[in-house]
Amino acid sequence: MRIATLLLTAILCSPFLLSQDSASSQTPAPEESNPSVTFRASTSLVLVDVIAQDPKSGFPVNTLQQEDFRVLDNGHEVPITTFDSGSHYGTRPFVIWFVVLCNEKNNGPNGAYASGSFRGKEMLFRPPLEHLDRHDSVGVAHWCDNGDAKLDLLPTQDKDAAISVLAETLKPFDYAPPPPGLRKKGELALIEMIRLIIHDAHQRHPQPLPVLWVLYGDYSDNAGGELPKALHELVENSGIVFGIKDADVQNLTFNDASLEPSAFHAWAAITGGQYFHISPNLYAAALESVLLQLHFRYLLGFRPRAVDDRRHDLKVEFSAKAKKQYKGVQLRYRPDYIPKTN
Repeated sequence: MRIATLLLTAILCSPFLLSQDSASSQTPAPEESNPSVTFRASTSLVLVDVIAQDPKSGFPVNTLQQEDFRVLDNGHEVPITTFDSGSHYGTRPFVIWFVVLCNEKNNGPNGAYASGSFRGKEMLFRPPLEHLDRHDSVGVAHWCDNGDAKLDLLPTQDKDAAISVLAETLKPFDYAPPPPGLRKKGELALIEMIRLIIHDAHQRHPQPLPVLWVLYGDYSDNAGGELPKALHELVENSGIVFGIKDADVQNLTFNDASLEPSAFHAWAAITGGQYFHISPNLYAAALESVLLQLHFRYLLGFRPRAVDDRRHDLKVEFSAKAKKQYKGVQLRYRPDYIPKTN
């Protein structure tokens, strides 16, 4: 038990950014002219998720109250009008999506540069799913370089079904990916998958927080082309990305300037998630740490100083009294948002 705890603590102590949320229920078109990835709110109430982390233990601090926080909008303090705590089951439920790229022929040995390295290891993710709250759920989704995108399993509380469908989705797929620079179909499929996940969330009441648990082999074209559109739509709709790469997969050597490590590394940072590069013996601990982050988050609501369709810097900090009481505790949250007029 102590070894498992130490492994989990090591995972939690690695750097990560916080989840993020909004009162928006629409999917506005991305603004390609704005290179900054920001978060939009289509109502006057802005919601932001915050995790307080003890840097020594790596575990979330779950005893904070509303008066322990201050929120600054473009450097000006604004009143916190709503406050919810995950420890009191006050935050909204979430759906954790197992997301994979099709196990495609010639995409590395046995599809390792896609998601093939996770085939046969699906049951390693099963134990942490027991710790989902009764209102949380799990789904499975995929995208392919041939343009296919699908929600393979809609959100369910049947954990065994999720693992079974994940195993089916990871079966080898007889398709040779096109050379780098010609992956337009794959990029569009990724966008379609993101939209399907967002649309599913919009159809549910209460609307869950979409969380992507991406099982991916760390291979992609650079972040040009269509990929920023998918990221914009995910961020604008409160999605969070957590990614995982199998450390047993040999690191890629890129001989082509158009290739780089997976874009999901950046997506995790921007959306407030985390990217793991670990061996299979730590898969369960990694997913467990993600569930802890999601369960023990705080949700602060405030009204923006101006609804002006412009990027606002966002800062969350401890009150003067809480700074002394929780000295050293780190607050993690999204750094900006855009209050968007309807």
